[in-house]
Amino acid sequence: MRRLKKTIVRLVLWAIVIASGYYGLIGLRKGEKLKKQYLNEMHNTPCEFRLDATVGSHIQVPFHHSFDGLHGCVLCIRLSAISEKMPELTDASFMQFSLLDGDAVVVEGDNETWCKDVLLEDQTSTDLPLAYLWRSSPHIRHKDYILDVKVMKPFGEAVCSELPIVARYNPCIMIMARAYLCNGIGIVLCLLALGVGGWMVGRLIWRRGPKQENSGYDEQEKTIE
Repeated sequence: MRRLKKTIVRLVLWAIVIASGYYGLIGLRKGEKLKKQYLNEMHNTPCEFRLDATVGSHIQVPFHHSFDGLHGCVLCIRLSAISEKMPELTDASFMQFSLLDGDAVVVEGDNETWCKDVLLEDQTSTDLPLAYLWRSSPHIRHKDYILDVKVMKPFGEAVCSELPIVARYNPCIMIMARAYLCNGIGIVLCLLALGVGGWMVGRLIWRRGPKQENSGYDEQEKTIE
């Protein structure tokens, strides 16, 4: 009965080792996947073009939609591509823009809400948030669309003749928080598996050691006799 109990305890401990190692590796893989997703979404530019905002114009440019953008998709001015001083903007009312799927309007852009305070997580970027193409995360299929842009109120400044516009996703920082959580849980489970597994193996070696030494002494005594 005592030997049965010990066997059951050993089986339970080995089950803990296997389960902890397995789910620990899953947690680490999921954490890395979420981290990669966040970084890819943060640096992704579904659309980039130059707009002549000095005259009334109408252009359509390809828009490759591949992420949801949990806090929306923002049209930005790429300041690093401008050598002169930009005129001060209070909103994006000088243009109208929308996302098209063929002739159907998928989302209508918001050109009245100033989104200068939008914090794009990429701190190294010099892109200036200008207007929301959409907010939050509407259900938009990941595919190729057309961004339709019309200049309604032209600017007189020459710098606006080739205004560099880029679309940027604004991902949720909670994706990265989930990544760190998964990594943390994965590390704890892997350490648990290594600790319990190492203790079990060490105990097994320690138990077998004295028996082998005793058997050696017995053989020596038999030889002497």
